[in-house]
Amino acid sequence: MGKVQKKIATAFKFLIKNFEDNPEFKKEIKNERTGMVFNARIMFTTEEDESETVSIILNNGDIEVIEGKIENPSITLTFKKVKDLGKLVGGKADDVITKLFRNEIATTGNLIHLNRFFFLLTYVIMKPKEAYTKRQLQIV
Repeated sequence: MGKVQKKIATAFKFLIKNFEDNPEFKKEIKNERTGMVFNARIMFTTEEDESETVSIILNNGDIEVIEGKIENPSITLTFKKVKDLGKLVGGKADDVITKLFRNEIATTGNLIHLNRFFFLLTYVIMKPKEAYTKRQLQIV
């Protein structure tokens, strides 16, 4: 397992733990009331070293991180360099979009799945921050 692959997989697994602990979030990937289900197979890889590939499968409300390639991804993001893939975790929210526009990331597949996945990541990251800010305002 590559160093960057492990970093990305560990970060995604941490986020998934937060997903599973948040019933409000779970409704964003599978909502029994509305019947909405977000199923996707997302693969992050590099031209430089495909052994650094990390994939995420969202299937019927379950999320799984795969340290490697998957069959039939609904979208694949191919970074030119391993170091750029490593910046996926801890980078700025708009880094991926900037790299897409600069042709530093190639995509194949359904961009809506990428958009939805990044919305979900933002949701998990920002909701605790909003809750923290709200608590701080109540203290004052």
